[in-house]
Amino acid sequence: FRVKWVHFGWGAEEDHAKVLAAMKTLPPNVEVEMKGMVPNEEILRFYSLDQVNLFINVSVKEGLPFSALEALSFGIPLILTDTNGAAELISDNGFLIPVDFDAGAVAQAVATIKNGDQARYRQNSRTLFTERFSSDVNYSWFIEQISSL
Repeated sequence: FRVKWVHFGWGAEEDHAKVLAAMKTLPPNVEVEMKGMVPNEEILRFYSLDQVNLFINVSVKEGLPFSALEALSFGIPLILTDTNGAAELISDNGFLIPVDFDAGAVAQAVATIKNGDQARYRQNSRTLFTERFSSDVNYSWFIEQISSL
């Protein structure tokens, strides 16, 4: 199936050449657009104006990535590596894969979301965000906790 991969950020500078070389080996059904480092407002505008079907973060270090929280807030399904706290962002809205994953695991997760009930994945992402991570919920909880001291 046709895939458009839009990549924001870059990661470690020493990995740039490796990533660019790997991109050249992708099959013709995969189109890649490297946005690089951009202001956060541009990413949020992209999420609000473009149809984004999936957010993937395969970091081996980053736990509970803010970038994934932003995607979640737009109702985007997630595939994340099982790093510190990332599991909190997955609840029937995507997949958590091992840090030492192989490409097949990611491909299987992508295919499962593509072939699954995308509306349900999107709704589950949005619901998870509003119930656990929205400022309305968290500020109220924080005030309640402080008030009870």
